[in-house]
Amino acid sequence: MSIHSVARRVEARWTAVRFLASLLRAYRDEPGLRHRLLTALFEKLVAEMECADSALLQEVQLLKLRKLLRCAMRVPWWRERLVGAGLAGPLARLEQIAALPVVTKSSFAGIPRRNLLSSRIPDRRLIFRRTSGTTGAPFEWGHDRNTFYVEINAHFLRFARWHVPAIKRRGRRALFATFFLSSYGVPRVLVPWEPAARDTYEQCLRAAALLRQEGPPVFYASPGMLLLFASRLRELRQEIPIRLAVCAGERVQDAVRDSIAQALNCPVVAQYGSVEAGLLAVECPMIRAPLYHINASRVYIELTDKEGRVVPEGGSGFVTVTSLDNRAMPLIRYQLGDIAR
Repeated sequence: MSIHSVARRVEARWTAVRFLASLLRAYRDEPGLRHRLLTALFEKLVAEMECADSALLQEVQLLKLRKLLRCAMRVPWWRERLVGAGLAGPLARLEQIAALPVVTKSSFAGIPRRNLLSSRIPDRRLIFRRTSGTTGAPFEWGHDRNTFYVEINAHFLRFARWHVPAIKRRGRRALFATFFLSSYGVPRVLVPWEPAARDTYEQCLRAAALLRQEGPPVFYASPGMLLLFASRLRELRQEIPIRLAVCAGERVQDAVRDSIAQALNCPVVAQYGSVEAGLLAVECPMIRAPLYHINASRVYIELTDKEGRVVPEGGSGFVTVTSLDNRAMPLIRYQLGDIAR
């Protein structure tokens, strides 16, 4: 059987699960049975693709990209850009997408939201996520809530199980604790702790009691906040039932990682993502280095210069993302502003 035939079967399974998610409307029952069922189905697809042959993976990406571009052709703003780049027809190779100029936050300034949305997604299924603005002006992008929550949750769970295989979703029990409102669409424990507050020690004791009561196995936070909290817990000789600490939002230095791991007595790992595109890459569980595995079944990532030219292998460039599964509000060749190698 040819790689193309296998890829079509793999992509068909993704389409079937997405269609099932649309029928079951999992977002209306995020902590419940429908959400857990669809998360499990997506996670199985993620596990299948993470060790796929590179040729097969690229073929699946190409099939998804073709569907995305057909969807984008129904959005006037994107159609004009695609036609201008000669991409109105089906792509023969992934690399052809490099003919499309890159976009940034400023590219969408003043563009009405309606002009960027796919007409086939009803308003009731849309969810808009807004950036904090720490790297510039706040930015908002839309997603299909029928699939966004369960897909991101599946990737997050799969990543967590690389490091702690026994981590599971248990009914309505919270999967993770956090200091801020994350949008993974799963139950979470919001830890009421602010390092600048006057009653930090009292807050820390209350937070530790809350975590012992709720028992989330994962702590999800920025490394700076997590280091301060873990250090305070250690001062107070408080133990919490955390089995994995996941850092996001900034680069994790080795010294910070070691301090958190020692204070919480659990592995500390990092992930990379954005509000606009979701979970993009996860830290390798085998190599102690800033080495990340791309979630290639849901995103296509290029490293480019400012003009959108792909940099040579081994070179540094701007992270340029195409969200393969976001057909509610297509995001194609979007430069996040980060630099990677």
